[in-house]
Amino acid sequence: MQQPPSPPSQSTRIVVLLVLFSAFTIFLKLPSLAFPHDEPDEVVYWSVAQNLLEHGDYTLRGAEILKRLSPAIYDRPLFHHPPLYPILLTPFVALDAKPAAVMISWFGHLLCLLSVGIVGWTLLARGEGSGETLWLLLLGVATDPLLTLVSRKLWIDGLLAGLVAFGLALVWAALVSRRRRLLLVSAGVVLGLAGLAKLPGLLAAPVAAMLVWTGGRSRRERARDLLLVAVPCALLVLPWLLVFRATYGTFTPAWVRPDAWAIRHYPFLAIAVGRPWYYYAAKLAIAEPVALAGLALLLRRPRALNPASFAAPVWLLLWLVAYTIQSVGGHGFLMRYVAPAVPALYATLAFAPEPGRFARPMIALAILYGAIESAVYLLSEHFDELFSFPELANLVRF
Repeated sequence: MQQPPSPPSQSTRIVVLLVLFSAFTIFLKLPSLAFPHDEPDEVVYWSVAQNLLEHGDYTLRGAEILKRLSPAIYDRPLFHHPPLYPILLTPFVALDAKPAAVMISWFGHLLCLLSVGIVGWTLLARGEGSGETLWLLLLGVATDPLLTLVSRKLWIDGLLAGLVAFGLALVWAALVSRRRRLLLVSAGVVLGLAGLAKLPGLLAAPVAAMLVWTGGRSRRERARDLLLVAVPCALLVLPWLLVFRATYGTFTPAWVRPDAWAIRHYPFLAIAVGRPWYYYAAKLAIAEPVALAGLALLLRRPRALNPASFAAPVWLLLWLVAYTIQSVGGHGFLMRYVAPAVPALYATLAFAPEPGRFARPMIALAILYGAIESAVYLLSEHFDELFSFPELANLVRF
């Protein structure tokens, strides 16, 4: 049964919290405006945007950096990622404002923050959750180490994390809102944009379908709701897929895994390819202890008969499993690939049973751990991978 929206005073408090934490998040990111952004992938995306702006060609051919890249991966008539991120870079290219372009990645982090706030609102609208827990979770998102890492680089992953999180948050909001249809269509648009940032953004689609199908309505209404999400998403992504298919005869670029040339010229790729299959799960456990806190609370007292509470863990597991399979297949393990799963950690905590007397301080300590870890990435541009304290102390090696 559809629940009434939360009282205005409650909604106002959530809005105020989001504004304050957004300002705090932006303040923490100001040092990254002075970073040079010369990591290879950053230069690749910038060069694609330059070609797009100056010649109208969505390719690296003719770009200076192509001489330093694997021809089998990059010397192709069409760049392998969908075009949303390079398109967003073009205004910064036109202004020759490369340092300022990092604000696109900031925007992704802010969308993650907004998304967790929306999830908290949906819980309060159902008479569940608490403002104290939401405050704590927003602090965690604002200072999260992996989101901090990706939001200081000209990488797609920060924006992708925000689009995935926001699209799913809109579906959650639709379940308790009188504007259900508008929110579901909006969710479809946002998830379509996630697919246009990187095709793995479409991994969010099964989670959205799960939320809609378990929304407690008739079969006909659920089918309609699924279409409200699926149609705008498909309309955005299909043109890219058709162009890519017409160019290469396939829908996905199987050639993007690091080859011998890339590994020989970029030793860090050899490390990424050689990491163990459990890398993502183990790294999250030691670098993002909020993951363990959420799992412990869910196992302590799972909420029965509330499918929405299981969507966040499904979101997290789906991303980890999909990228583990891809990475074992030769693409290499890089933590930024799983950044879109990070908001699921905090959504899981939001849906977990209300923390008790001892649980909330433990969550606060886990968030403090991540915040201290983030300080390294706020002050230095030299880290291109997430490093936990045990790794920095040489207690754990992958």
